[in-house]
Amino acid sequence: MYEELHAKDILRARDVYKRCLDVIPHLNFTFGKIWILSAQLEVRQKDLPAARKILGRGIGMLYATISYYDVFRPFILSNYVFDD
Repeated sequence: MYEELHAKDILRARDVYKRCLDVIPHLNFTFGKIWILSAQLEVRQKDLPAARKILGRGIGMLYATISYYDVFRPFILSNYVFDD
């Protein structure tokens, strides 16, 4: 969030979230909040297809974990609110 809000560097913020998601060993554990923050960045940039893709990927990775519901709920809400 620092890169986006303080440094005003959206490309760098995207890269930070992508690297963070790439480094986390999702099969052992994961952080649902990272998926949500990454998708929220895309929503703030008005790139809804990218946000949906990130949340969908997060749901696929988190399917068997407790964090699944944490990511699934915003995905449902985004489809409800931004229905095409």
